[in-house]
Amino acid sequence: MFVIGFEEKFIPAWYIPLIFAVIFYSIYYATGYFLSEYRKRGTSNLIMWLNALSIPYTLSSLMYNGWAKDSWLQPITTFRITLILTGVITTYLVIVYIRATISYKKKRGNQRIFEEPRKEHKKRWKKRTEAGRKDKEITIMLGRSTESEDRTPPV
Repeated sequence: MFVIGFEEKFIPAWYIPLIFAVIFYSIYYATGYFLSEYRKRGTSNLIMWLNALSIPYTLSSLMYNGWAKDSWLQPITTFRITLILTGVITTYLVIVYIRATISYKKKRGNQRIFEEPRKEHKKRWKKRTEAGRKDKEITIMLGRSTESEDRTPPV
């Protein structure tokens, strides 16, 4: 679509790229929902980027249709400039969004699994095991407690 519009073979009305984007999004999510398929992150990001490119095409079509024919810039020139600038900005914003989601998932994903226990707990466990080795007595540990001295449970 971009090449056809850039070469001025066919420049649609402003609402047609938006209709195509809505149709493609609905088909993508409907097939994923009804087929219960696992969506890969790369595929979702690609679909999102391709549908986000309908915004620059829509804005460029608006500029082309609303630009005066007798001005010092031709409408096709404004179409091309708007298409390139908004396309680059949209691509940049999609990349920023993808990187933000990746870093958020790395930071927030499974924090409890990767979180190391506090050092004071490690010291207590070391003291217990060392005391058990030195005494040579049989001790029965019914459960492990990580409470502090003031009897407040750890957070």
